[in-house]
Amino acid sequence: MKSIPWFQPETNHRESELLLEVLKSNYLNEGKVTEDLEKAIAQFVGAKYAVAVTSGTAAISLSLMALGIGPGDDVLVPNLTLLRLQMPFV
Repeated sequence: MKSIPWFQPETNHRESELLLEVLKSNYLNEGKVTEDLEKAIAQFVGAKYAVAVTSGTAAISLSLMALGIGPGDDVLVPNLTLLRLQMPFV
């Protein structure tokens, strides 16, 4: 039976170097590489700031909070989403 791969990462030598730099720095969620990424994304989209987060759940939570959505509000999601999003930061 053939299957369709869900995710196939593609990396090059530079990405491997950056990964090692991050691991050696002991700052997996923040640090120079993250700051550089945030600055590059902000510049690319024409924003003053950008914030990198560690998961899609964190990104969704921050986006909802930025829109003023919180406990008690209804949010429609595709049927592929199986978990109920909790607002841990509110």
